[in-house]
Amino acid sequence: MAQTSKTNNKVDAMTDAQASPAGSVTYDSLGTVTITVQQGSETNNLLSDLYNQDEVFSFHLAYGQEVSGGDHCMIQKAPDAAFGKAVPTRAWTIQIFDYKYDGNHAS
Repeated sequence: MAQTSKTNNKVDAMTDAQASPAGSVTYDSLGTVTITVQQGSETNNLLSDLYNQDEVFSFHLAYGQEVSGGDHCMIQKAPDAAFGKAVPTRAWTIQIFDYKYDGNHAS
């Protein structure tokens, strides 16, 4: 399970006292990825290594023609670690410094 999202709005809008609208493009390129994996999986081991080594890496999520992610990412924090009867999962949060989204990506 993975989910990407843009951290802040692309456009900031406001109106003044006379109700005149204005807007500005923020050019903020921050985004996040949340990945949920099984505790004992190879992916969890890889993410743990990236976290412990403070690695910058690329992450792109593709589904059909939709692609989101970035080339400069770091793991934001270690996941919460719960243990019990069920198979434990880990939710990793990755910070994307150059988030891009393309809903009509042609291969």
